[in-house]
Amino acid sequence: MSSEDPNPEDQHKVWHTPSGKPYMLIKTSSPVPIYLTEFYLTDASAAQSTASLPAIYLSLISIPVPYTLADAESWINLQLTGTSNLPLQVLRSGDPETGRFIGCVSLMPTGSEALRAMKEKINLAAKGHAVNECELGYYLHPDWRGKGIMRNAVRALIWWGIEEMGVEKVVVTVLEKNLESKAVVESLVEFVRVEERDQWVDWPEIKGGGRRRLMAWRWMG
Repeated sequence: MSSEDPNPEDQHKVWHTPSGKPYMLIKTSSPVPIYLTEFYLTDASAAQSTASLPAIYLSLISIPVPYTLADAESWINLQLTGTSNLPLQVLRSGDPETGRFIGCVSLMPTGSEALRAMKEKINLAAKGHAVNECELGYYLHPDWRGKGIMRNAVRALIWWGIEEMGVEKVVVTVLEKNLESKAVVESLVEFVRVEERDQWVDWPEIKGGGRRRLMAWRWMG
């Protein structure tokens, strides 16, 4: 760890702000720097407005509709307890401390209370869980797509999770019709399809309903 300015080429390193907050600098084509940080209490409003966009919530079964400011505050407070996702999970533009929330890329341990509660709420079965396995999840504000942000953020996050946090396995499930999210996974050669972990789920009526397929991949890097 170092307090010096990060090198944009060194995206697999955790740095610290002057006040001690950890972050990673994500290499992208955006002229505005993009960072991976922890959640801050001040993120609630931006997180609520982002998760309320149809481009986000229609493809993610776990986001309630409507998604209120209280929902965002509750989720952030849960993250700050350290009992849910691994801490580095917020994509932030401009500055690692004061930059705006633009999305999330997270690793949630399969044994976490938050993941179990989410799966029970949407009646999604837990399959093949292993010790030190995490589920990858991600979403990005539409204004920031097409800049290589998510692909590099996923790779940086998983590297950090494995090298620094003891993660041994990573799986991700993506809605079959979510072409943008599928493109992220398929662009990373470290991911391989694991069809035996695919699941069919009843999609919420408020999000279009129907029986839909969640496709699974495992990180093999």
